[in-house]
Amino acid sequence: MECSSSIIYEMEKVFTLTKVYVAHSGTKIEEEEEEGEEEEEEEEEEGEEEEEEEEEEEEEEEEEEEEKRHYFKK
Repeated sequence: MECSSSIIYEMEKVFTLTKVYVAHSGTKIEEEEEEGEEEEEEEEEEGEEEEEEEEEEEEEEEEEEEEKRHYFKK
């Protein structure tokens, strides 16, 4: 009886450890996915910021050109 109960105990330990490992692995995978999503969002935001900066620069250049035209017309 003692032998079989110790075997059952060991099997329960292994099962518990396996559950904990799987649960931890699942959490780790979810964290990695979230990190990947966050990186993608950051890259998109950076891309949008760069586009906005480029648009602002273009607008400033156009305004400068218009000012030059007005200046030279006078």
